[in-house]
Amino acid sequence: MLRSFHTLNKILHPLLKHKCSRNFRQEYSDSGCCKSSKDEDSSKCIPYRVNKPQKESNERCPKPPKLPQIFDIACKNAVVVGGEDGIGYAAAHEILSNNAKMVGIFGKDVCKGVEACHALNCRFGQKKAVFFKVDVTCACEIECALCKITQDFGRIDAIVNAFGICDGKNWENELNVNLIGMTRSTIMAHEYLASSKKGGVIVNIAGIFGFLPSAGCPTTSAAQHGIIGLSKSFGKPTLFKHTKVRVLTLCPGITTTKLFRKADKRALNDFMGKCLNEELKSMKQQRPEVCGSSVVWLLHCGDTGSVWLIEGNELYKIDCKDPYCCSELYRQFVS
Repeated sequence: MLRSFHTLNKILHPLLKHKCSRNFRQEYSDSGCCKSSKDEDSSKCIPYRVNKPQKESNERCPKPPKLPQIFDIACKNAVVVGGEDGIGYAAAHEILSNNAKMVGIFGKDVCKGVEACHALNCRFGQKKAVFFKVDVTCACEIECALCKITQDFGRIDAIVNAFGICDGKNWENELNVNLIGMTRSTIMAHEYLASSKKGGVIVNIAGIFGFLPSAGCPTTSAAQHGIIGLSKSFGKPTLFKHTKVRVLTLCPGITTTKLFRKADKRALNDFMGKCLNEELKSMKQQRPEVCGSSVVWLLHCGDTGSVWLIEGNELYKIDCKDPYCCSELYRQFVS
């Protein structure tokens, strides 16, 4: 009888401790606050997920907070860098669905870019989408495209950076595109929007490996970590007050795009390829349309410097501004 009681207590204890909540700090401690437990080795700080309990008939989950709308994309111009396919195309489609004046597609793949614009123009009307060939590793191409689109269609109000590759075997090029290219595009977008004195909004797309370390694609994870730090820094209230430019980060979970398609073949080595396969299999998958909807919602309501995760069709705000909230003191030295 006593043994049965202890077994029941072990089952009920986590359910009572973690009642239905939308707080991401309970969902992903590694990306917000790491949880320490007496039952676990305190020297380890590992990500964990709370198993959500079944809803009781007389208890409802708290509704997510409603944020005021800061910006409206309707009747405004936008640019999506990397909008030829995947999350970028989904973002461009959703932007036009919200009555934007037009959207510029910046990308390196001319064939896919022209096809994407043709599909969008058939759906929303002629000249609603225009393609510009842009290589993010070349500053001149970004600058020329911004000047050209401004001359033809007027001022740009929102810029979405939605490009990236996963190629561990060519990791130098991967970092050149993912991290340096994102930095270059963010700096030029920030300067462009700030120069008008009217401000604007930038959404940078990173990824879930910007929170969680990856044994399968460490260089991709490094770039995504860097994008989060870059965007949070550009999104500091100090800069926002001076430029009126909001900068936000969206980190999608594993999405059905080409990014991780056969990515194990492009890993640094065979063992890392196997690790990457195992990591991807253990994660939820979602369609790019969900990410596109998240981008538009963030354009409208996201506060500057904020970081968001969209995984399994659910959007979470990552809120851990104090690094000491997820730290444990081990030793104090005398200077």
